[in-house]
Amino acid sequence: MAGVAGGWGTLKTQPTYPPRGRGVTLDIASHVFLIGGYFPYVAALFEMSAKSPNSQYGWGVHAINSSEGVGPTFFEISPVHAATNYAFENKVILSAAMDESGVQGSNTSVIYPAGYEDPWVLAVGGSVPPTKEKIAQSCYGQTMDLIAPAGSAGVCGQNDLANYTTRCETPGVFFFGPYGGTSSACANASGAIALLLSHFHRLDTAAFQKLEPEDYQGILKASAWREDSIRLANSAYLYAWQERSGWGHLDIGKAFQMLDSDRTQYPWRDYRIYHYSTSDTTKFTYGAWSDSAFDIAMGPSESPQMTQFPDTLAHIDRRFQVGYLDGKGTYRMVTTTVTLPDIWDRTDTVPLFAWGRSGGPHAKSGWNLSTVFNFETGWTQVKNGTGWDADSLNEGIFHNGGTTFVLRTGQWRIEVNGSPDTNPIIVPPDSELGFNFSVFGRTSGPSGVSSSHPLTLSDLTISTSGESNVRIEFVGERDESVQIEFFDVLGRQIGSYPYRSVAGWNRASYQLGHIASGTYVCRISGNRTAMSKSFTLVR
Repeated sequence: MAGVAGGWGTLKTQPTYPPRGRGVTLDIASHVFLIGGYFPYVAALFEMSAKSPNSQYGWGVHAINSSEGVGPTFFEISPVHAATNYAFENKVILSAAMDESGVQGSNTSVIYPAGYEDPWVLAVGGSVPPTKEKIAQSCYGQTMDLIAPAGSAGVCGQNDLANYTTRCETPGVFFFGPYGGTSSACANASGAIALLLSHFHRLDTAAFQKLEPEDYQGILKASAWREDSIRLANSAYLYAWQERSGWGHLDIGKAFQMLDSDRTQYPWRDYRIYHYSTSDTTKFTYGAWSDSAFDIAMGPSESPQMTQFPDTLAHIDRRFQVGYLDGKGTYRMVTTTVTLPDIWDRTDTVPLFAWGRSGGPHAKSGWNLSTVFNFETGWTQVKNGTGWDADSLNEGIFHNGGTTFVLRTGQWRIEVNGSPDTNPIIVPPDSELGFNFSVFGRTSGPSGVSSSHPLTLSDLTISTSGESNVRIEFVGERDESVQIEFFDVLGRQIGSYPYRSVAGWNRASYQLGHIASGTYVCRISGNRTAMSKSFTLVR
């Protein structure tokens, strides 16, 4: 990781947190996963992901590299699953190495956490330089997201010129030397994520806090190198997931080229992330409940501390708590169709991408149906883009066909204690059901936008700098007059400014030097819609 992202960061010590240096701070979590059992690893995941301002418990890390795993024997009983979910809920991007017991043509071996739900983990297989093809011992299959440089060897010191480590172990010997296998491939992906985290943190603190783990994973998938032999031989895989390399080969250079705002050199530059949500149940389509009932566990059963939000659903029906860990359940798919403003370039050289996201712990959302251990975690999937595969649960992240997005999520129907119930509990209920997704693309100019569309406002971000400068960004669909207003917490207006929106991103700065430090609200209103967001000003 340090080789990719730089390791000049200052290691923080508890209970005080000294200022960080430049680069990445490497906090060593655990190296006793297989030797000492998986419980030290679980404890490390919880402590790394937590951050309590009161007790000072937890390190509050942003990214975790997991180069080892446990086999499927522990899948349904292991606390590793709960710890992986806890990290995801705390917005930690977890990269996990695929197993190395594969041979050419085999993908039968699965280890966890790499084998868990796709949104929770970035599963990384290994490649050999310079061909960027998968190494023989790297397993592959439906959970793999990317391949990354692993070298030609699965052990230290054998013909691996792509990765070096300062602590490479052979029997009784530690030295600086080459290091290969999916473990080093995973570290390359983690280092790339660290670079993206640093980029967004420097660019805009507000945007950095808003991005979710799915966004960082999505950028790496969108920017991946896809000129491998399988894709060159079959153009159908050019913009799709395929089992041997996932979404392609890690290419962090391409990712930063896409994020570069200068469009003059390459056509794929000036990409931005847009967040969208919808909870309009009148536009939802509900599928049939599954025919076969099966045992479900709506929370982990190992220990209470492994449930991050144990009372999330307590207000729905007290009966639910009775059957919390002992219920019979069926599920159904819920879908919706959303058409967004036509503000994007959509060509082979400037493709449009989209992916679902959880929305965070308090967002309206459905739940993932891929596992009995549900953990009450939000889940949305983009169904209609190129690359959609129902069997592997892969999203269609390539979306050049239009601005209409078909989304899906799930609901559970619970029969308390496994007995027939005339009034079953539906979770999440319609009042808490919604969809959340991201669009990663480049906005076109005003000439590419139909003037017949009403003004659409979305994705408002606010940041402050200096003592009084407030910068806002939002998406508008066409040229129209809007009003930008600022209010204090008592609803008193402290500033009002006219603004003429343009298609795509709008950016404006305002000096609010006459107000004191505190929490305020920015409201932007057009002819047909409006949006508001709070922010804190520190002087």
